[in-house]
Amino acid sequence: LRTTLIPVFEYEIDGKRLKYRYTQVVPDFKMPIRVTIGNEMYWLTPNDTWQTQEFRTELSSLEVDMNFYLEVLETK
Repeated sequence: LRTTLIPVFEYEIDGKRLKYRYTQVVPDFKMPIRVTIGNEMYWLTPNDTWQTQEFRTELSSLEVDMNFYLEVLETK
């Protein structure tokens, strides 16, 4: 690691759309993380810019696998 800051996974749920990114990271930081949405597990590869992923159904919750060294922040 090149910094003492802990990466922050920021996300926003808007209906069927999930927006996400990392903050507090060095440029080009990419670390895949596993999340659970509903009853399904997904791998996301956030970076330092917002990314959007569409789903077929409304999203009600997102849970990040806490075996990854990061903080989680839901934005509105």
